[in-house]
Amino acid sequence: RLDGELAQQIAAEKTGTKAPKRSPLAVNGGRTLVAPAPWAFAIWGAIYMLETAGVLYIASLTSLAPALADLLQDTAPYFFLACSAQALWCCSFRSKYVTGSLLARSLSTIYLVSTSASLSKVHALVTAKRASLTRLQFALMFFGTSLHFGWTAAASLVNVNGALAYSEVSLNLQKNVGFASVFVALALAGGVSLGGGGPTVPLVLAWALKAVSDGMKQRLEGARQGNLVGAQTMKALSLTGSAVCLALGACGFFLSSDSGAWSRAWI
Repeated sequence: RLDGELAQQIAAEKTGTKAPKRSPLAVNGGRTLVAPAPWAFAIWGAIYMLETAGVLYIASLTSLAPALADLLQDTAPYFFLACSAQALWCCSFRSKYVTGSLLARSLSTIYLVSTSASLSKVHALVTAKRASLTRLQFALMFFGTSLHFGWTAAASLVNVNGALAYSEVSLNLQKNVGFASVFVALALAGGVSLGGGGPTVPLVLAWALKAVSDGMKQRLEGARQGNLVGAQTMKALSLTGSAVCLALGACGFFLSSDSGAWSRAWI
């Protein structure tokens, strides 16, 4: 029913006629071009399993090495802020916020950007002190938060485009913001990778952009209904962006540094 209402709205906008009244929630997911394929969200399972493993690992230790204790003390406040902001983000999807005022519609984006920014601080702090960690310590304690940072950064772009969709902006503006979102993701991937922040974040962004490309492919093939204005270009652009992020991820393996521009700029 929601897809049918959305199709009527898009047809009405193209012809300049008045669309029939529809449910406000029919707008999102169909107007936005930053709509990842459903498989992309499986990454949440990996993120929370890894973060849970990190907590259990810390709890299992009878004592902490001084360097590790200092790092946990430095990162804990930002991780707490990230968890708090994400909890508020979940609350912001109540219908009264999604279809409310401009500020109400912006809450999900504000909270998710806050989550990603807090996790980026954790990532930068860990990057700067990576030499004090064993590979096991990094994998168990901080790999999950690195994934979390990359994914919430990508999800922030999804939320920005979703907020515009709920605001029922023109399809041309929706298209242009969607295209710009790919370049924002590329800029973040490049900043982290080339700044010595390692491969994890650009590889997560590659995953997200490939999912957006697949989402547009499904829409163009009719498997999912929605806005087709710019969908073909978005499919190609996000697929290209995914390939670039993969290359940046490969570079990140070799350029990873505890004294790179990424950690220096953020600490």
